[in-house]
Amino acid sequence: MSRSRVACSLALAVLGLGVSAASAQNVRSMGSLVQEPSTMPAETTPPEAEPKSSRPGPNEGREAPATGVAPAATVMFGSNSADISDAGKADLDRVAKIISQQRVSQVEVRAFAAGAEPADARRVALARALAVRSYLIDQGVTARIEVGAFTPSRNAKSAERVDVLVPGP
Repeated sequence: MSRSRVACSLALAVLGLGVSAASAQNVRSMGSLVQEPSTMPAETTPPEAEPKSSRPGPNEGREAPATGVAPAATVMFGSNSADISDAGKADLDRVAKIISQQRVSQVEVRAFAAGAEPADARRVALARALAVRSYLIDQGVTARIEVGAFTPSRNAKSAERVDVLVPGP
């Protein structure tokens, strides 16, 4: 199992999406790939709190920041699903080829999900972002892939999607 698939499986297990408890236990028992959390010494001080605007509360949505880059691909998803369709895989294959040919160093994956509870919507969006990231890595993409989970804006075409942004060379 690739390192990215292990990380994605573990993240999905933590979120409770798509992975059984037995699979999560197998991932935890892989030893060298998963590091156990270390305890902080008693004398360290906690990090300063981030401004509230950068950390939404559990029941607050988070809109994606504006960007001048058009999505290289948009992968559509079913409601409350993180499964990539065949059409989505074809689009991601095309983007992976472009990323490799142009030797792009950084890619951004922005996932969107709608729902009555913003916290649940963010979990679904994050699961989608991690699924797309894992698929791109499995296709040989070595660029740094940043992921973000957002709520859709009011004028968005669809709330159930992942946009893959690839800046120009």
